[in-house]
Amino acid sequence: MTRIELAHPITMGDERIDAIEVDRPKVKHLMAYDREQGEMAKMAALIAELAGLPRPVIDQMDAADFMRASEVVSGFLDAGQATGT
Repeated sequence: MTRIELAHPITMGDERIDAIEVDRPKVKHLMAYDREQGEMAKMAALIAELAGLPRPVIDQMDAADFMRASEVVSGFLDAGQATGT
């Protein structure tokens, strides 16, 4: 699990969210990603799935925090450089 501190906390009702924790994705998470239309919607759905948060919470993230979370999640999907011949 990776913790992502939010530079701009999210306020939903009486709750303040200062950080989100995301798990490494499994195929079921990628399926949620695949159901969405548009790259931003796909990433928001994937972040919501990995953080175990409702999508409206992710929709309220500051753009800079969202981009940072997207980078973290994208890093999970990077298989790395191929080696060998």
